[in-house]
Amino acid sequence: HALDLLTSVRFDLIVTDLRMGERSGLDVIRAARSRWPDVPVLLMTAFIHDEQVAEAHGAGVLGVVVKPFSMTAFVETVRSAM
Repeated sequence: HALDLLTSVRFDLIVTDLRMGERSGLDVIRAARSRWPDVPVLLMTAFIHDEQVAEAHGAGVLGVVVKPFSMTAFVETVRSAM
């Protein structure tokens, strides 16, 4: 489970989807920020909701990748975040 890993593993980059099973990407972002405030975070979503995107940016997300996306665009977003 990603949230469990965030308590003990420092990642170089975190990429999370906005909509997931029981939790949302915002939950992952908050957990990451509480433990590792300097780790870059990207959010993926197929559903653009201004309120959620604003909340994600307020939580420190460096970029939002809108699905569907090309691998080239994704790699460029990752490079920018790193």
